[in-house]
Amino acid sequence: MSVFTLHLLGPPLLEADGRSIGNLRRKAMALIAYLAVDGNRHSRDALAPLFWPEYGQSRARANLRRCLFDVNEAIGHRVLTSEQDTLHLGSEGLTTDVGEFRRLSAGCGNHDRDVRCETCESMLQKAAELYSNDFLFGFTLPDCTCFDEWQLFQGERLRNELAEVLERLIKLREKSAGASETIGYARRLLALDPLEESYHRTLIRLSALAGQRAAAIRQYDHCAKLLRDELDTEPGPSTIELVHSIRARTFMRGGSTPLRIPSPDEFSTARALQVQSRQRDAEAFLVAAYASGCETSALVRAIDTAGGTVLERCEGMLSARLSDVGAAVEAAIDCERDNGALLRIAIHVARADAPPDRLMALLSAWPDGEILLSPTAADGAHKRLPRGVSLHSLGYHRLIDLDPPEQIFQVIHPEHIRPLPMIDSVDSRPNNLPEVSGQFIGRERELADILELIGSGTVQLLTLTGPAGTGKTRLSLQAAARLIHHFDDGAFFVDLASVPDPGSVPAAISSALALHAPSGIESPEDRTLLDSLSCRRILLLLDNFEHLIRAATWVSKLVAAAPGVKIIVMSRQRLGISAEREYCLSPLALPDLNAPPASHLATDSVRLFIDRARAVLPDLEANEATVDIVARICSRLDGLPLAIELAAARLRIFTPPELLHMLGDRFVLLTAGPRDLPERQQTMKGTIDWSYDLLDAQEKRIFALCAVFHSGCTMEAAEFVCTDTSDPEAADTLSVIASLVDKRLLRAGDAGDEKRFSFFETIREYAVLKLKEHPDGITARELHEREHENLRQALRWYLDSGDSEQAVAMSTALEWFWYRYGHVREANQWLTEIVPAYSHDGYRSERSAHGCSHGKPMRRH
Repeated sequence: MSVFTLHLLGPPLLEADGRSIGNLRRKAMALIAYLAVDGNRHSRDALAPLFWPEYGQSRARANLRRCLFDVNEAIGHRVLTSEQDTLHLGSEGLTTDVGEFRRLSAGCGNHDRDVRCETCESMLQKAAELYSNDFLFGFTLPDCTCFDEWQLFQGERLRNELAEVLERLIKLREKSAGASETIGYARRLLALDPLEESYHRTLIRLSALAGQRAAAIRQYDHCAKLLRDELDTEPGPSTIELVHSIRARTFMRGGSTPLRIPSPDEFSTARALQVQSRQRDAEAFLVAAYASGCETSALVRAIDTAGGTVLERCEGMLSARLSDVGAAVEAAIDCERDNGALLRIAIHVARADAPPDRLMALLSAWPDGEILLSPTAADGAHKRLPRGVSLHSLGYHRLIDLDPPEQIFQVIHPEHIRPLPMIDSVDSRPNNLPEVSGQFIGRERELADILELIGSGTVQLLTLTGPAGTGKTRLSLQAAARLIHHFDDGAFFVDLASVPDPGSVPAAISSALALHAPSGIESPEDRTLLDSLSCRRILLLLDNFEHLIRAATWVSKLVAAAPGVKIIVMSRQRLGISAEREYCLSPLALPDLNAPPASHLATDSVRLFIDRARAVLPDLEANEATVDIVARICSRLDGLPLAIELAAARLRIFTPPELLHMLGDRFVLLTAGPRDLPERQQTMKGTIDWSYDLLDAQEKRIFALCAVFHSGCTMEAAEFVCTDTSDPEAADTLSVIASLVDKRLLRAGDAGDEKRFSFFETIREYAVLKLKEHPDGITARELHEREHENLRQALRWYLDSGDSEQAVAMSTALEWFWYRYGHVREANQWLTEIVPAYSHDGYRSERSAHGCSHGKPMRRH
């Protein structure tokens, strides 16, 4: 006998042995559904008016007989039973998905439903899968009001039963598989009744637990709007308290302490690795982050058993070096068996002296209870994995930085509990942050400062200023990648270099955010943007703002209109508005050329050069001779990151000593930067051209004339040389010098009781080029020459007074002046007198320091 299956959870369908049978008339199908779900006996006199209410009893019964004939023809006489003028469906030969759903949803017994039972959990999952749509979805009998009421009642009853199934599944699956695997059930539960606040609260809580903080807050916003619009009410205290804890990042799972990933500064793995090994060969490294309650001794034992070495331990973090990836994976699995939900582990293969940034990035994006491998670790892992262990690719992701996306691999083993973890990467928030090439090196203090300022509640607008080529854009992008998780609506980069005028700034920002005025509404671009941003939490990066300073007033409006928007402006000049907090970025730290070459490797400028140099010369040896030359190159380049990167790229065709020698003509040398950079950043001259072209005529004149001062000047000297006495309407030198300082083309420093103004060497050489072109250049040199006699008198005074150290310092400062203006003979005369005096004073000081004179002990006074 054929087995008939009646599908009612969705559009009704009758199958026999898995095959759909002929289409029955609608009332015949409705009759079968009614008898199958109700399960009771019904008299013909009751059924006839239920399905044919518009007819009298006699005709209604005739229609019922005709309908029963069709049913019997379709499913056979043995399924439909008739006794003493009553009808019912027999228990054999016909099954329904409603009956199966109710059997599965009952579970496997009467035990406590909050106790996890794998059998019950499996049955509930099958029940949820079986419920494909609402009862008799899309099916109606327009002329049968009583049947429609019955259908509505049964549908609502089944929806309530499904809600109970989903609620039980959420409790059970959250314990076994984690929050990220349970979110789908929570979304389905909410779809059953979008106005049930507790369902919203469940989805908010699970999203937060899965690391989807922005999604949790967006869900709350949606819930609040829905309740206001539909019920004219606000979310309850429980929901508000939950969201407040999520916003404040105090929300925790079951009261446990969340994992905290220390920064590379806190966790000095790189330094530990350098102490442990000086080898250049790649090694396998394991870093584990753990919450309180984790049995770290088990991890240490597992590492020791695998032949590894623990390198460093600090609060919540442990690092180790192992012989190979297979050993690292085996140690990680052994520990995860005991501490799964409290532990996350990253395994990476790198050089022994590599910094820990990659491992930190992997850990910060990873959920609890997971083991991950970087691409370099996965490459060599396949033949070394323990039996029953495999790797699963989770695709490509950008982590806490903006390097190109990396493929991440998840370790799968028999005890693994979560098949598809949610990765909290940069791209888990809306953004248009560009990828950047090259490792982010140095700037730890500056990055920490920016994170603190933007993370505080007091700074909404931060202007990052600094000379050309200091790396303002790169630093701000790195900060945005670290900060993006604080902004529910993402982070957006707006390059304003090609924006022609201040009035076009709102349009450029709207374009970056993909915002457009509603169709058919004429609204000024800036008003539309302000309205759209007023309720958003966004981080905006506005790059190359220096030529649009007059747009600062509009930025002030944006700050006032959108309190949830924070802005980082990159500019060579501050905006000058009240909401602004300026952060001046200096060049990278320079090495002490008098220190041993080995110490230079800890200097950011040298680290940057060597990293970029290895991109073109992978086998570059960082021996003492090379490092010493690199240190001198970086010093000559003032520690400017762009200049260093352009110089390092030239190692394709020059050796380091040749490169150092050629820096005398640096604007020819520092060219041919990466083609994917803006054209102005492909050469050092192009970068400074951008700043110079923004100057007015008076600023260009004084910028060029200041090049006559090799070692800087006082304001008095600048006014003497640069003041244009022939033009009574010319701007005063004081205000122009101040403007050049504001635009980071000059720098001001203290020299005793007075200010001295000077250039970075790279910018000064650019100014010398402009001085040669300027018609007032000859006059400036002549005025500068008038100070020559004063310089001679100063040197004579230092020698006569016995201050040979100051005489040496001044002669060093005059080196370029003597050489440039042909005073070589005079220089030799001075040095012939200064050097013996300094040598004698130095010898005498050294003898005094040892407490002796002419071989006899000195008297103590």
